[in-house]
Amino acid sequence: MIQLGYASAILPDLSLEEVVQFTAENGFSTVELMCWPAGKAERRYAGVTHIDVVGFTAADAARVNDLAASAGITISGLGYYPNPLTPDQDEAQVAIDHIKRVIEAFGLNYDPSHMIWQHMDYLKPIRDFTDKLFHVHAKDVRLDKHRLDEVGIMATPLEFHVPKLPGLGDIDWGQFFSVLSDVGYDGPVCIEVEDRAYEDSLESRKASLVQSGRYLKNFMP
Repeated sequence: MIQLGYASAILPDLSLEEVVQFTAENGFSTVELMCWPAGKAERRYAGVTHIDVVGFTAADAARVNDLAASAGITISGLGYYPNPLTPDQDEAQVAIDHIKRVIEAFGLNYDPSHMIWQHMDYLKPIRDFTDKLFHVHAKDVRLDKHRLDEVGIMATPLEFHVPKLPGLGDIDWGQFFSVLSDVGYDGPVCIEVEDRAYEDSLESRKASLVQSGRYLKNFMP
């Protein structure tokens, strides 16, 4: 059965123990813990360190797993972000081919929102990489056509799209979960919040996870 959880980057204020407690108390069955190197990061939602992997030992791993098990939840993993590759089409194709080989070798943490702003079919990778799919991000995005008409497709993606909570963007989550169930996926689906409308306070960011979880459960067994 699919495990609904969230990426802990949106809760930088909380300790590891508080993240685990929030996860269990709000009906999530898993959490994707952030383990960026401690210190300042250059982009939003980075630099959050709920697990410090510097000097991380087997004993540390056992402690984290014991903490999660005592709360009745599991820990899931990390992912890949498709930065713009290169304006040179030949080089871009080489990079895309390399990404496909990496997926074939190691598996895929899939975020459908990345496909939306690239104007690609967000259901196709589920079918193409069914046996390599081990983790899914639930992040929505809204393409703003009026902005795209002003800046054009050569602009940076953040100039014409806005990350949103699941259900507030352009992804059809009913169809998305329908295809996940068709291919037999039963791994974690972790909500990734990057919606600026919910960033004002810790309580607002917690509420964004609860709201997203309530919405996505409508499409899950």
